[in-house]
Amino acid sequence: MSGLVTVVGTGLMGGGMIRTLLRKGYSVGAYDISRDALDRAARDGAIPYNSLQEAVLEADYILLSLPAPQHVRETVGVIAETVRAERGVTLIDFSTIDPATAKDCAQICEEHGISHLEAPVSGGPQGANNGTLAIMVGGRKETFEQARPLLEDLGSNVYYLGETGTAALVKLCNNVVVGATAVALSEAFALASAGGVPPRQLAEVLSKSVGGSRTLEVFGRHLIEGDYSSPTFSLGLMHKDLGLFVDTARKHGITSLIGNLTYQLYTSAQRHGWQREDHTVVCRVIEELSGRPIQR
Repeated sequence: MSGLVTVVGTGLMGGGMIRTLLRKGYSVGAYDISRDALDRAARDGAIPYNSLQEAVLEADYILLSLPAPQHVRETVGVIAETVRAERGVTLIDFSTIDPATAKDCAQICEEHGISHLEAPVSGGPQGANNGTLAIMVGGRKETFEQARPLLEDLGSNVYYLGETGTAALVKLCNNVVVGATAVALSEAFALASAGGVPPRQLAEVLSKSVGGSRTLEVFGRHLIEGDYSSPTFSLGLMHKDLGLFVDTARKHGITSLIGNLTYQLYTSAQRHGWQREDHTVVCRVIEELSGRPIQR
């Protein structure tokens, strides 16, 4: 695909997408408020820009990978005022946000002549680096079809779900399952340890049983080792996503017993100041409530 693809937000996920795009022959621009993140993108081969306005001015595709809804709203607002509508720019938002924000941003883009897709992802930094992400897409079908080659270069599983808001909803559903499973695994490891079975042995059995899961496969090492310092997915981001799930469920009138309890446990971990550690550090909350640490 010809033209410039600019990635806004070059952290673990955005940085991984940049490396995948460069490897596949794209011309890639990069912008991040973090100088370190931007410098890493430049070392990988991306064109660094010193301002958001400069970064998006000549881009054909603008990819967002930002932490939270407020960052997406602010960034889309700036982009809408900067980009010349007649250029036919497409903005694809890979951030995990709520459906209402996704719809608002799509409307802002439409009012300024910018094509918009929401495209939250799953697969973590490894998937971003390898181009094997699962990508959930919402927006106009014709925009999706035009952007499909780019999306398929970033993900091995691309799902078009319908109108804007559907992809954000599915991503929140995915993350509540991940968070709740991490809590269930924490309780299982705590009980097994209390009975003399170490985490590594339980994990081996679970991985070959019906109790196995992608959550165990991707995040299990943190729980097994009790080391959360090199996050695969941070507690701060998971706490944000669970909060969005609970809020969205309430707006739809859906009873959320497991979602609410999971969010409360993650809130406790957040209050301990563990937001920069892997989200499975919620296991420490379970250990504290049980009054006995897991023997590893």
